[in-house]
Amino acid sequence: MHEELPPKAPKLLRRIVTGEPAVTGFVEPFRFEDNDSSRLERLLEEHAAGDSEGRRLLIAASEYEIGLCLDAGLREATRESEPEIAGPIMTKPEDSALPPIASAARTLSGLLQASPRETAQRIQAGMSAADPLGRSYGEGFLCCLVTELERLADCCSEGISGDEPCALALPEPMRNFLQQMQDIYTECLEIEPTAAADGTFYQYLSAITALVEIGPLPGPQVLGELLALKE
Repeated sequence: MHEELPPKAPKLLRRIVTGEPAVTGFVEPFRFEDNDSSRLERLLEEHAAGDSEGRRLLIAASEYEIGLCLDAGLREATRESEPEIAGPIMTKPEDSALPPIASAARTLSGLLQASPRETAQRIQAGMSAADPLGRSYGEGFLCCLVTELERLADCCSEGISGDEPCALALPEPMRNFLQQMQDIYTECLEIEPTAAADGTFYQYLSAITALVEIGPLPGPQVLGELLALKE
């Protein structure tokens, strides 16, 4: 009789546990600080996402994907700094001011969503104290502000890519990162991600992009388009 071999772990989890390379060449994973890893784990736990082992694997896999994204972004920046041989690419004048607005809106949204409760309370108290009409600003104010910032970013993004889906206008390293995160999220937590702004996947990505300078997280609409591209 042939001895039965134990089933192999999924490729992603095997890569995390054994250190098997996923790509040719070595990429140094980004390492979260201990307190940042704890915050990410608590966020997932509060949303009842997966079990403790799955959450730890997701965070470890995220560090690897962040490393890949940072490495790809550096290589892309190097290519962009090289002299262009072809003629200049013509862009619509009316679109030139939109990317910075979209980026700033998404960055602020991510920072607000990742802020500790104490910080949010200080913002609310400060807004209430400074309001000339004496209005009170509770938790609902920041939630509405985040929603409007995401809507603003989506509106600006719509003007960048013409007839193409907004997701295709994302920088390639960020687009690849988000699509890979979709895969590892599903495999580690056994949950299909959604693009809902109040969903676990979006909240987790918001926390990551607030901690690591890999680029602003796109709004729910653009993320939803990106998730749909892989279906």
